[in-house]
Amino acid sequence: WDKIDSGDVFLIDALHTYDAVTKDIESALTQIPSKKGKKYLVFDDYGAYPGIKRAIDDAISRGVIEEVTRIGQEEGYKYGESTLEISRTLLDSEGIVCREV
Repeated sequence: WDKIDSGDVFLIDALHTYDAVTKDIESALTQIPSKKGKKYLVFDDYGAYPGIKRAIDDAISRGVIEEVTRIGQEEGYKYGESTLEISRTLLDSEGIVCREV
């Protein structure tokens, strides 16, 4: 597994906890340099897990990142009802794209 020398877009979709997402944001912004300037962070499950949403909203409030756009299903969308997956209703958009401030 080769070390990543630089990056401009990061997909954050891992542990669904406040602390894990906060650490992922910090790592993406500080550990890998960008060649193009501002980094973009694409977050999955923004509206599906309260801890994820709170971590991202807190980073936006602190001025670390700023919202670019919402992506995926909209608030209120229900999924998992017809599968073995646990049914969940989105509290906000499914995903969000943010940019480093």
